[in-house]
Amino acid sequence: MFYNNIFKTGNRLGPVLYWEIGNEPYGSPSRLPNVTAIAINKFIKAMKAVDPTIKVSIPLATAVRNGQTWVTSFWPLNYLNMVLQTLTEPFDAISVHDAYLPLASSPVSQEEVYLAAMAAYKSIETDMKNIRQALALYQPDYVNVPFAVTEYNYLNTMFVDYLDSTSYLGALYIADVIRFLSSRDDILMANYWSSSQDVTFGTVLQNVTTLLPRPSYHILQEFSSILAQDVSLLNSTVVSPTFDSPNISLCGNESGL
Repeated sequence: MFYNNIFKTGNRLGPVLYWEIGNEPYGSPSRLPNVTAIAINKFIKAMKAVDPTIKVSIPLATAVRNGQTWVTSFWPLNYLNMVLQTLTEPFDAISVHDAYLPLASSPVSQEEVYLAAMAAYKSIETDMKNIRQALALYQPDYVNVPFAVTEYNYLNTMFVDYLDSTSYLGALYIADVIRFLSSRDDILMANYWSSSQDVTFGTVLQNVTTLLPRPSYHILQEFSSILAQDVSLLNSTVVSPTFDSPNISLCGNESGL
């Protein structure tokens, strides 16, 4: 599949290998899970008929995390199961946006947000485990497909604004998420949202004349330099003080972190 690069040179770009079929379809109150899955089937069939070498990823999400049903105003509780039950076309990866954390659901202190953010990777780990269990039940042939984390960033809470993704804590969380994902062998890709300015999510703040890097910019820059090299993970033992995280929204109590 090709797109014409008409705005730059008029030349055709190369083929696009990876495709996510839809963006957060579970976020639409009018889009039923089985209807979404039928549409995904049609897209996969039509796209692979044109180019069978492409890799397609389907967007999945669990409605309950840490015992809480979240964004309940529009999130179908049975989205995950119904989509997997209705899928008939082959897919190559699972798209998740499960790393916007800790996402406190009520006002909390700065210290509580910090501790929850440092434990948030456990919530991501549990969510991926739950999706794997659903795959084993409804799509056993695809139980080992990789995850494509097509969006991630720090999102502390909707109630305070002093610890958003532009903060140093946000950068520390992002570094921890990358560390966690790098330790797994089932991650196809992880895409930070977003590199350009997008309210508080961007890596840069743009004013009239300059682009001002935010803390997350420097974290991504350093990891980009490291991961561009031929590196391997080393086993290590760390002896340090530990803490227990509070139970905040999607992030549960974790001991000995």
